[in-house]
Amino acid sequence: MSNIALQVERLSAGTVASGGNVIFDATIYSSGDISYSNATGVIIFNEPGRYFLNWWVATQSSQSTNGAVFAFSSSQDDFLEGNSPIHTGEVVGTGIIDVVMAPVTASLVNASTNIFFYAVKPPLKATLVIIEDDIGATGDTGPTGDTGPTGDTGPTGDTGPTGDTGPTGDTGPTGGVLSFADFFALMPPDNAATVAVGADVAFPQDGPSSGAAIARTGPSTFNLSAIGTYQVLFQVSVSEAGQLILTLNGADLASTVVGRATGTSQIVGVALVTTTSANSILTVRNPAGNATALTITPVAGGTRPVSAHLTIMQIG
Repeated sequence: MSNIALQVERLSAGTVASGGNVIFDATIYSSGDISYSNATGVIIFNEPGRYFLNWWVATQSSQSTNGAVFAFSSSQDDFLEGNSPIHTGEVVGTGIIDVVMAPVTASLVNASTNIFFYAVKPPLKATLVIIEDDIGATGDTGPTGDTGPTGDTGPTGDTGPTGDTGPTGDTGPTGGVLSFADFFALMPPDNAATVAVGADVAFPQDGPSSGAAIARTGPSTFNLSAIGTYQVLFQVSVSEAGQLILTLNGADLASTVVGRATGTSQIVGVALVTTTSANSILTVRNPAGNATALTITPVAGGTRPVSAHLTIMQIG
C-alpha cells in the first residue's frame, strides 16, 4: 500500500486563460509516487489506483458566458467539472478517477468561455487535494496451463510431530481512512451570537463517526487522539466578508486560511493537517487581526435552519 497524497495551493494573484491550467505555486504536502510541476500545472500519476479529488478556486471577475467552470482533466479523458453561476465567489469541485495504466497526466483547467481573474483580497486563491484509496488495479489473468496426468495414490504415512511456530512478521502499513467524525451546527438555534475576532466557530451537534479516536472536548474544540495526518473539511455560511482558519493546540495553521471579500457564498476550506503529539486540539477560528466579528447566517437562502459542518478523517 503506497499511501499516495498531494496538496497544492495557489497564493499569487493573476489570471487563468480559457482552456489554461491553474498553476499552483506552493506544494503543501506530497507523499508517494505522484509528482507536480509548478511551472506547467501538470500532475503525473505514476501508479494505477483509485484517487479521490477535492478542489476550489476563488474568482474575482470574467466575461465568461457559461459562468465560472473549472474541471479536472486527464490524459485518459477524465473531465470532472465544478461550476458556479456567478463570476465572483468560490468554485468547488470533487470527484473520483481510476488510473488504469500509469503514467497518467492531469491538471485543473479553466473550462469557462473566457479568461478569469483570481480573487484579490484572500491570501489563498486555490487549493487541490488528491488522496489514493489504496485499491490497486487487477492485472490480466494469465493462461491456464495443461492438466498433468494423475498419479497413483500412495499409502498414507505416519503423522509427523508439529514444528515450532515461526516468528510473527512485521505489521504492514495501514491504508485508506483510519477513523472519521462529522460535527455540525444548525442555525438557528446554534451560533446565536456573533463569532468574535480570535474566537472559534461552534459545531455543537454530532454526526456519524467511527469511534472515539476523533472526539469533541467542547462545542468548538475537537481532540485528535492519535499522531498522524488528517484531512479536514469545513463549510460555514456567514453574512459578512471575512476569513476562517484552522488552529492546532491554539496555534494558527497559516496555510489553511480561506475567506471571501463579497457575495453570499459559503466559506469552504479543505486541508491536510499533521499532528506531532497525541491528543492535539483542533478548532475553526475567526483569525486574530481581522476587522469584524462574523455572523453565522441563520436560515440562509430559505426558511429552514442552515447547517455548518466540520468533517475530520485520519488518513495516515
